[in-house]
Amino acid sequence: AEEAQDVEQEEAPVVEETPVDEDDILTGAINADEGFDLSDRDKVGEGEGKVSIEFANEFNTIRKGFSKVFSKTGVGALVYDRARFDQLIERRLDENLRERFVEFKAKEGKGPIMGLYDVETNNILLPSDARVQDIREEFAHAMFLPIVNGRVNPEVQQKLYNELIALSERMKNEKLSSFLSQREVDYRSSGVSDTKLREEMIIG
Repeated sequence: AEEAQDVEQEEAPVVEETPVDEDDILTGAINADEGFDLSDRDKVGEGEGKVSIEFANEFNTIRKGFSKVFSKTGVGALVYDRARFDQLIERRLDENLRERFVEFKAKEGKGPIMGLYDVETNNILLPSDARVQDIREEFAHAMFLPIVNGRVNPEVQQKLYNELIALSERMKNEKLSSFLSQREVDYRSSGVSDTKLREEMIIG
């Protein structure tokens, strides 16, 4: 009779999960600063990490319409696959990142998050599965953010703020003046920087 031999099974090494670094998420994007080349099958078409032809066409049309804003503000555009974009949204829950990533939503701010604006890097961040109508409706909102971003466009922000105050004085509208004055008091008392205060005053 053959003797049974015990075969020791080696346990697989335990691999510790490392936290996802925000920079790793940011580097997984498609750079869309110059729009999309529809013949580039690495970026446009079917498959994970690509955008649809409809998305690319709509984005290119909007990109062309906002070409002056892109040029003057230096804003960039990054497109992520859904998994990475959801990771970024989750990371935004971190208190230290909340002010860095500004969200914009569908349905007048009550719908799902359709994109983010990165205040530090001056980039608009979009998911690759965004619907054409969402891109069209929300991109204008997103493009306003780099204009008022005092970190990258301090002169533009200061000019807009000055024009806002001057407009309220010319209109001689007591309700508007009172509203703006109270907002300024509230924001100053909360300890925000002048840059953040002007941004919030302009956006309203």
